[in-house]
Amino acid sequence: ALVRWHHPDKGFVSPNDFIPIAEDTGQIIQLDLHLLEQAANQIQRWQQQTNSNFRVTVNVSSRHFANLEFVGFIDRLYNTYQLKPGSLCIEITESGLIENLALATRIIEGLAPHQVKLCLDDFGTGYSALGYLHQFPIHILKIDKSFIDHLIHGQNHPLVEAILTLAQSLNLEVVAEGIEFDTQLSVLSQTSCTFGQGFLIAKPMPAAEAICYLI
Repeated sequence: ALVRWHHPDKGFVSPNDFIPIAEDTGQIIQLDLHLLEQAANQIQRWQQQTNSNFRVTVNVSSRHFANLEFVGFIDRLYNTYQLKPGSLCIEITESGLIENLALATRIIEGLAPHQVKLCLDDFGTGYSALGYLHQFPIHILKIDKSFIDHLIHGQNHPLVEAILTLAQSLNLEVVAEGIEFDTQLSVLSQTSCTFGQGFLIAKPMPAAEAICYLI
């Protein structure tokens, strides 16, 4: 689920412009909660329309993993919108690694009854993720686009192979980001990579278009 801001006067405002400001001012907390609510509402509508299961991933700030109230908020979403287990996936960036791992682990365990998965975005661009994976219950790794770009000529990349090997040994799902060319998809299809995303597969689209694409 991607946040977009269409300003009445300025037109489209890039997330690269307003997300850092929201982080700096602390408004990211309320923005995240609003987006999670919107995602839950949309999942419910899709489930009613199609009688199918959907898993929607939502980016959130790591600040939520310092407050046990986050568990109560997710509980309310699942109850209010009658979401099926596994409907939500929470995504954090590697650059926003969590400081209080003990508290964050309690929060993730509190979300377990709803089968909420935790995804680590931009994997490979930070510096402490390897030790982090052993301490924190991550379920999904997203390989950063900068690594997938190296597959453009149809050649394997050692770092991509290393990440896939690591993920396989830890029994983690893997998502390759930024797939834009057939050659990249061809290389990845011959590996243990579980999922892919990128313009080659589909571009971002409104919910009304997305459901037509999905079914």
